[in-house]
Amino acid sequence: MDRLFFKSLLVALILITTLFSFIGCSEYVTCNGENGFSAGYSPSKDILDSLSAQIFTSTEAPSTSTPITEDQLFYWTSGGTKFHIFSDCQHIEKSSEISSGSLSEARNAKSGGVCSTCLKKSGINPEFFS
Repeated sequence: MDRLFFKSLLVALILITTLFSFIGCSEYVTCNGENGFSAGYSPSKDILDSLSAQIFTSTEAPSTSTPITEDQLFYWTSGGTKFHIFSDCQHIEKSSEISSGSLSEARNAKSGGVCSTCLKKSGINPEFFS
């Protein structure tokens, strides 16, 4: 049975390699030269410009910002150094005692500031918590 498995695996690898060579994927490599393309293949300037434009056009974070309201609760634990925007944050979700309160209460309870994981998830400008 092991021989049959390895023969099947070998045939599958040969078929996949053949398929990729027909669609042109064999021209690309991950680390071969400055531009990441194999020797003998150089993409046109238009292709490189298009890729660069797609990658480097936006420097802003996605607009998935969680609005902070007057009744917003923040969360912290007795053993932690930071406060959290979300009660289900991975850093406190398994804690047995989670305190909650306003932003000023959270700031007073935890001098370490806001959790970076919550901050990323919220999309809120970090300066808001300064």
